[in-house]
Amino acid sequence: MYRNKLLIFLSIALFCALIVPGFMLVVGTFLFPELGQTTFTFFQFATSRTDQVLLLNTIEFSVGQAAIAVGIATMYAWMIARTDVPMKRFFQLLPILGLTIPAVVQAFVWSFLFAPRFGPANILLRDIFGPHAPVLNVFSMLGLILAAGLAEIPLPFLLIYPAMRSVDASMEEASQIAGKNFLSTFIGVTFPLTLPAIMSAFLLTVIGGLSNFDFPIVLGQPAGIHVIATEIYYWVSERFPPAYGNAGIIGMYYVIIGLVLVTLYLWSTRRTYKYVTVSGGTSTRIVHRLGKWRYGAAIACFLAVFFAFLLPIGTLLVNSMTSVLTFTGGLTFRYNFPAAYIAAIKLPLFWTSLEDTVEFSIAAAVCATTIGLLLSYAALRNKTRGARWAEYVSSVPLLIPGIIYTVGLFWTFLLVPGANILFGTIWPLVISLSFFNLPQTTRIISGNLVQLSHELEEASQVGGSSFLKTLTRVVAPLLKVSLAYSFVFVFANSLRELGSVVLLATPNSQSFTTLLLDLYNSQVAQFDTLAAGSMILIGLIAASLAAFALAQRYLSGRGSE
Repeated sequence: MYRNKLLIFLSIALFCALIVPGFMLVVGTFLFPELGQTTFTFFQFATSRTDQVLLLNTIEFSVGQAAIAVGIATMYAWMIARTDVPMKRFFQLLPILGLTIPAVVQAFVWSFLFAPRFGPANILLRDIFGPHAPVLNVFSMLGLILAAGLAEIPLPFLLIYPAMRSVDASMEEASQIAGKNFLSTFIGVTFPLTLPAIMSAFLLTVIGGLSNFDFPIVLGQPAGIHVIATEIYYWVSERFPPAYGNAGIIGMYYVIIGLVLVTLYLWSTRRTYKYVTVSGGTSTRIVHRLGKWRYGAAIACFLAVFFAFLLPIGTLLVNSMTSVLTFTGGLTFRYNFPAAYIAAIKLPLFWTSLEDTVEFSIAAAVCATTIGLLLSYAALRNKTRGARWAEYVSSVPLLIPGIIYTVGLFWTFLLVPGANILFGTIWPLVISLSFFNLPQTTRIISGNLVQLSHELEEASQVGGSSFLKTLTRVVAPLLKVSLAYSFVFVFANSLRELGSVVLLATPNSQSFTTLLLDLYNSQVAQFDTLAAGSMILIGLIAASLAAFALAQRYLSGRGSE
């Protein structure tokens, strides 16, 4: 019992160390407003018409991009899991491919392709349909929602696809025996059975949209469209002097909205047990014959892959190897490889930011995986009341988006004695990224831990081993696959993250994504250099994922010998 309580206490203590900035955000905003240059109060912000528009913009963007992403992901997952659509192996690569492109880089691509006057896509439309062809203006709320929604397809697909595969075939067989075609079976049987997973994916994507900083800062600001994330960035980074109090007050509204959505998300995930679709029988999974619609479905799947991955990566590759000159009369391509890459690596802080990014990404992966292991073990291996807290605290980071957490870190550095020595190092970025990725690490690890028997751990403890020795020599080796997945996920996600680090980056602790954002804001015309820098970052992410895949195959091969 003592070890159980000690484990729970240690897990929650580690988490509380991460949650301190959230607490300091509230303390600093309301008790020390003069330190943060506060110009309005909590209630003044709520009653201001301008700020009500800000809240409406945030909700419209979050819900809109989630609706597009989940709608496409649902049909995409259904066609991959339940139909005979061609090229399934290729289409299943979408989630892995989507991880390699940072969201801010995808926003750069959309701003280049669909700029109203000189975007290559709009120029081609005018060449094909004449000068009066409709212009696709990405610098609008509709363009912002479409761009972010298409970029977010991989996340809901990962959540919906397993549910689609698990639908009990006997129910679909009964529908077909009743004379229903594949579309009627999907609407009447498959969709209702997977609705809890779809709703969970929708709510989680809406929560992600609330904290999405990348697309609003690149596509929204030129159109004068402000959401809460970009408004916080303005008060902290673009205004002089910075108004941390204003950012904190706005952040409180962010947390309130997030609290409602996270509560709905947890409620929806707990209700999924009422929709059991996996039977203990031996029925095989139905593959619907699409007939003449088979190749139409393949084209639809290809378009999802095209807009989510092929178009961004192709645009970056072409621009990094050529100078693309756009004008109202057409396009001109001039091959200049490797000039753009040479210009990119000669940028000030290029190597420093790349080195710092790798360092804090590795440190964040180690910290988040370690804390995730402790929280998962405390929640699943203890039957005391405190174990329930270890389960709940892992979902708290969903309430506090990354950019708000960084404002809380600022208050921590201001108000906690001695904390200012960390500012300017990589550790604020490590803390922010560890907190930001904690919900994912706990779910990756707990999904494997719940399947392990207690027998080996009990044998180790009976043999006199300490808790730490049992955890490191028995539990960790059994969880090596999930721990490796957690490490690689956090590492890759940290390389591509912007919102959680944009306010913490300094010349002494630079992030590569913030370097790209600064390059975009200062040299918009030199998109070839920006594309080359983006390709270098994508190459680093892809190399890390490929190295993990090769290592996993090598280890699994040795294990089978």
